[in-house]
This record gives sequence, C-alpha cells and structure tokens, in this order.
Amino acid sequence: MEGTVPVSSESLELGLRHAEAVLGRVLLSPEWLPPGTRVDRWEVVERLGAGGYGTTYSVRRAGRPRGRLYALKLSRRPGERWFAREAALLARVRHRAVVRLITHGVWRLGPVEHPYLVMEYVEGESLYAWALARNPTARQVTGLLVQVLEALAAAHRQGALHRDFKGDNVLVTPDGRVKVLDWGAGWYAGAPVLTATARLPPGSPRYYSPQLFMWRVLSERRPGASSPYAYSVADELYAVGVSFYRLLTDQYPAAQWGMPREAAEPHGLRAVRDLNPHVPEALSEALMRLLAFEPERRPESAALLAGELRQHVSDGGPAWDAPLFDWRERTASGSRTTLEAEEVRGPVMPGQEVALRDARVRHLEAARRLREVRELRRRDPARVAAAEARSLRALQARGRGGRARLLFWGAFTVLLVGPLVAGLTVWGLRRALAREEPALAVSEARNVQQMAPRPGPEEAHKPLTDTSPPVPFPQEKAAMTPPSPQQAAVIPTPARSGTLKRCSAAVGAAVLTACTGAQVRPDASRCPTGALEAMRKLGLNKTGSASIYTDIRQPGMGSEDAIVHDGPIVSLVIEQYGDLPKGTRLYGRLWTGEGRVTGRYTQAELPDGSIHPVCFVYGNFDGGEWNEGSKPGAVRVPRTFAYTVVDSFP
Repeated sequence: MEGTVPVSSESLELGLRHAEAVLGRVLLSPEWLPPGTRVDRWEVVERLGAGGYGTTYSVRRAGRPRGRLYALKLSRRPGERWFAREAALLARVRHRAVVRLITHGVWRLGPVEHPYLVMEYVEGESLYAWALARNPTARQVTGLLVQVLEALAAAHRQGALHRDFKGDNVLVTPDGRVKVLDWGAGWYAGAPVLTATARLPPGSPRYYSPQLFMWRVLSERRPGASSPYAYSVADELYAVGVSFYRLLTDQYPAAQWGMPREAAEPHGLRAVRDLNPHVPEALSEALMRLLAFEPERRPESAALLAGELRQHVSDGGPAWDAPLFDWRERTASGSRTTLEAEEVRGPVMPGQEVALRDARVRHLEAARRLREVRELRRRDPARVAAAEARSLRALQARGRGGRARLLFWGAFTVLLVGPLVAGLTVWGLRRALAREEPALAVSEARNVQQMAPRPGPEEAHKPLTDTSPPVPFPQEKAAMTPPSPQQAAVIPTPARSGTLKRCSAAVGAAVLTACTGAQVRPDASRCPTGALEAMRKLGLNKTGSASIYTDIRQPGMGSEDAIVHDGPIVSLVIEQYGDLPKGTRLYGRLWTGEGRVTGRYTQAELPDGSIHPVCFVYGNFDGGEWNEGSKPGAVRVPRTFAYTVVDSFP
C-alpha cells in the first residue's frame, strides 16, 4: 500500500514490550499487589490485610529471598496525607510494645504517587483471637493489659494519642509480648489538621466514649454548628476498657447514655465480675474504672493504672492463676438437638400453614440464641491445646536461633574478656594479701554485689513463705512396669547446655556464694495415692521423660530464662510421652535451696479437663542447677526443661 512505512520485527517487539509495561502499571492496584512486585527496594511476599487508609503486605528487601520479613503499609489513594502524620508519630513514640518504624517513602505507580511505611514484621494473633483460642488466667490477661497501658503511656508522654485503639489493633506474639499497631488515626501535639470540622475523629463507634457519642448526636442535629471534638486521654482509656471488657466477657459493654452523679455504677453497664465470676475483683474494678461514664472518674493516667495492676498481680493469690473461662463439654453421640425435634404432630388444619412456618422460624432463631448463650465464655480444650502447641513451637524455633547467638557471643566474650578478668583477679588477691585481709571475704562481698541483677518485671513476684514439703502419701501396692528401651527417654539437652549460663566453679568463690540459698531440699516421700496406677494407665514408666514449659505464668519477656522461687508451680507439657499429650498442665512445687532447683509434680490436668495424680520430678532425679544471675528468692532456670517419671520422690 502506498504511504505505509515498513516496520522491522525489532521495532515491533520493543513496542509490544513498552505497551505491556505501561499496561502493567495501569492495571496494578495498591490494594492487591501480587507476590514479587517491587515497591522501590522492597519485594512483596504476601498480602496481610487492609485498613481504613492502606493495605499491608509482608515484604523483603529486593534480592534477598531469605532475608528478614518487614511489614509494608501502602496507601490505597494517591497522596494520602495520613501516612506522613503516622510516620512522624511513630518517629516520636519509641516503646517495646509499639510497632517500630523502619523507613517511609513514596512509590510511583504510573503517573501517581502512593505513600508507604515500612515497619517491623510482627508474628502473632489479635487480642481477641488470642483469647478465643486459649483459656488464659487473670495473671496472663493482666500482663497484656499492663503492656498495653505502658505503650499508651509512652505515647501520652510524647503528647501523642492513638485514637483508634481496639483489640484488633493489638497483636500478641507467641512469647506473650504485645504490639500496638495501626497508628494511622493518631494525633500528636503540633500535628497538621486533617479532619473536617463537622466530622468525628477516626475510630470505631463501638469504642467511642459516652462523651464522643453525645458530641456525635449534637453534630448531627446541628451540622456545622459544633466545634471539633477534643479527643483526650480519657477517651483512649475508655477504648482500652471496652477492649478488655470484651476479652473477659465475650461481649461489648452496654451503651451509656447518662447516669446520676450519686450512682455507684453507670446506668445499664454490668460489672465484669457479674458476667464472669472467674475474674478477680481487683481486675474487674480496674476495668469498671476505665469504663466510668464521667471522664474524671477514670484513671488519671495509663501509667498509674499499670502500676496498680502490677501490684495486684504481685500480691495476688491462686485465683489469679485459675482459667478465666469454663470448658465446653462435648455433645454425646446419641443426643438429639432441639432443632431436630418434630415441630408438628398430627394433622394440620387448613389455613394454619403460614402460622406454623412463622413459628418454626421463631423457634429456630430462639434455639440459635440459646446455643450462643450456652457457648458464651466457654473454651474448647482441643482448640486451646492446639493454640498453645503452636505458640510453643514458635518459641522453640526462636529459642534455637537465640541459643546459637548466645553461644557465639559467649565464646567471643570469653576470648576477649577472659585474660582481663584473670588479671584483675590476681591484682585483687595481691592487694588483699598486702593488707592482710581475708581475700575470699572481699571477693565475696564485691562480686555478689556485681552479680546481683537489677530487679526486673519478672522478679517482682513476692516469694511465698510456705516452703514446707508435702505430706507423704501411703505407698501404692501395685508396682510400675519396667520401662522399655523406646520409652526410657533421656533428659533433653537443655538440662546440660547451660555452660554459659550456670554457676561454674571456674568463676571462683564469689560465684559459689551467689549460688547458695537458705532453703534445703525436701525429704524423700511417697507418691500421691493412685499416682502409680494412673501413670501405668497413661503408659508412663519410671525414668521416662518429656519436655515442659517451666512456668505458664511467664509466657516470655525476651529472656531465655524464667524466674522461679519456692512455692507452687504450674508447668505445661510440650512433648507427648505415653498417653500424656501436649498441652497438659502439671501442678507441683519447687524448692530452690543449695544452688539447685528441686521440683515435684503431683497432679496432671489433661487438655480434656480430666485430672490424674502423678509422680514426676522437675528435671532429673536431683533437679536442676541455678542459672547465672540467680539469687535467693529469684532463681533463673531454663524456660523450657523436662520432667522425669519416678515411683517415689527422692
């Protein structure tokens, strides 16, 4: 054809590639980025979820397929101004329970720019999901509440507010840490104004304080006449109360529309303890203070309430370690549900079909509501055991990496600091001999002071005063079967791998002094009544062993050790042996005298709720040694250890 210009195959291929690239940029949406998409120097791994202003993805640095995961929050709308304010807020607030900001930037997608934030990747469950999959104790829930309050207190000290606090914005990690997420609706002193005058502050209506609700009613009646709502710390504390009220009662608190000043409780709001009698009075009272109708009746600050709750936990008795929810009973196989019952017997009169159909619908709805009420505040033992097993597997995987780092840095420290410590020791001995003073006494006094760690959160528990050994039980007539080679397990390596953590004679007499205590080891005694027969039925033979989580009241605070003292202990089985499954709770007692930890378990509670007498010892037959940094009343032991089956307490 005349006037046409011939096109080479190379030019056509380049044109097609350019068209594909342009089309890809046009079709690519920030709401659904496929894995492998590059956002600047970050490569998308998986879509995690979406919020009010952006979509969150797990990402890695491009070119590092095995690199560390991060969380990338990408704006759905071009030029979203909330992202710049969230980045400025997170740069101000630094706290272990607040998600950490890594970097931020703008990603060009075709002709438009989308702001993004890169934050630390947090592996965990939302606060509500964590509670529904477990049967926590009041001590565990209060520990989470304290962490939340301390995170918000750190923000309040910097003049910042979250303004959208709820249980869905709180993640609980496998080791029991809290991370407060999604600060996109946050505000800080001097922040630019982004909301219109007649609009409510960002947030979820279920968590609004009564004052915020009343402001909303007035603003709707007189649009444009009301001034912007001044969101305060009192409003934020109310949202915290709503979140933990729901966690403990499985329902939201009733709306409060007003109350007389002389009333003791807000109108229509039932106390937490009335709905869940397993909640201790002190915890229930603290939540009701958070939900007080009048702002001045709420706590003065988050930090003040956190301190009060820490004291309650420290002084708390056995009620703080009991499960907060009842266990759901399995339905018998031959039972018949209400929904399967026949609705009509005999002939039906003409004209009554519609009325019977309506009655059937009402009956089904009533049965559904009744079933929901019966299941409220109940936990499935199998689901709880599975959730705890997942958390423990995650802890073990993390612990292996932590132990490897500990061994590396421990060896490096010994090689680097060892000659210096030896030189200082010789110098100290020479000075002591020159003054004719007892060198051992000087060494003891100085090194004990240096080795004693500063009291931390885990060491705040008061040691129990009752340290008498248990009363001996009558001896069983039936003997236990001898163990087979397959069942006679060996104590796990954590009992022997504390070279860098245990007290060692090579450190000197000062360390030996720090590793002594006043409590003595209990006398030998017999097993509880019925223990030998119960263990025989469970397939547990003498010298058999399995791994345990030492203290379920200490889900982890970033340390490889747990802090224990003389008194009751509740451990969790994390390795099945015989017919004793994972998730079994072991109830017993610890003694921490003479530089060793001796423990005896006399009762096992299986995930199905059944209780059996047992005869176990903590560790092996002579217990376990103190770890480095121990002191009387606060002894450090491995967070995961083992139990051993015995036929009498040594």
